[in-house]
Amino acid sequence: MLKIYLLIAKQKKLLSINEIIINFYQYTEERYPKFIVQLNKKLKYCIVIINIMIKIFFSSAFIFGIYPFLLFFYTWRLQLPFGFILPGLNYNKFPGFQINYLFHLLQIYLVALGVTGTDGICLLYVYNGCLQIEAIIFMLAEIDNLLDSYDNNKQEIETILNNIIETHQIQRRYILHF
Repeated sequence: MLKIYLLIAKQKKLLSINEIIINFYQYTEERYPKFIVQLNKKLKYCIVIINIMIKIFFSSAFIFGIYPFLLFFYTWRLQLPFGFILPGLNYNKFPGFQINYLFHLLQIYLVALGVTGTDGICLLYVYNGCLQIEAIIFMLAEIDNLLDSYDNNKQEIETILNNIIETHQIQRRYILHF
């Protein structure tokens, strides 16, 4: 819940980071359409990682949810997934156990949703920082290809060097926001 609170409390900062990300992609798309093709391939990896993360978090939630039933069939004892109970309800008898268990299930899935959302956002921000560095590497490779005929491509090399500096400044602003 602390992560969700921090995301709400730092909403203006996150919106400014998102604005930097959008400006970076627009800037890159205008100047390097070939890099955007590579970028889309790399973003697919990020989507795969997030999907795996979602499956892991909700599989864990499912395991925590069925744990009391497995334990009951093994020991014939009623046991809640976690150590807390709602006050005034006897968790050793069925009406109190059912209400406490439903409360535990609600908490388990709320935590899974919250962790998935907040960790997904953090992962996307880290991945975006890496992609900005990839853009600089791509531009350096472009310069490397043009250096063989330096005299013929002098203006283009200067333009790419200026773009590298601008991209680095965008990346620096992005990192300083954290």
